[in-house]
Amino acid sequence: MKKIYFTLLLSLFGLGLALANDSERIIKVSELPQRAQQFIKRYYSMASVVRAIYDDDVFSRDYEVWLEGGVHIEFSQSGDWTDVESRHGNVPDDIVPAPIAIYVSRHHSGAHVVRIERDKAGYEVELSDHSELKFNNRFKLVEVD
Repeated sequence: MKKIYFTLLLSLFGLGLALANDSERIIKVSELPQRAQQFIKRYYSMASVVRAIYDDDVFSRDYEVWLEGGVHIEFSQSGDWTDVESRHGNVPDDIVPAPIAIYVSRHHSGAHVVRIERDKAGYEVELSDHSELKFNNRFKLVEVD
């Protein structure tokens, strides 16, 4: 019985090590998916890429890119943006869905989007006035912080 417990414990330890394994690696811009490269070229053509990482995690595969000027972008495995953050400015207006942009202009006059994240549930938006907004996939506001 002790051997079974020991084997089980050893297996769990091995699984823990495998899950904890840091699977990030620095890549060249040319190794990003084509969509990600096009996004950067379209919206940030004047900024240089400081660092690009491919993260092959157990549960997901994605890319992270840091640009000069404090811009951080996350891309899915297919190259679609999932998170765009600009520390010293705003995110490109063209990537903010129109219903969200309209809501922001009506209810947060003078504020601009400094971070936008999208996933299956919807969008999370951070504004320059430090408001945080959550919208569902139908662009209905579901939470304000």
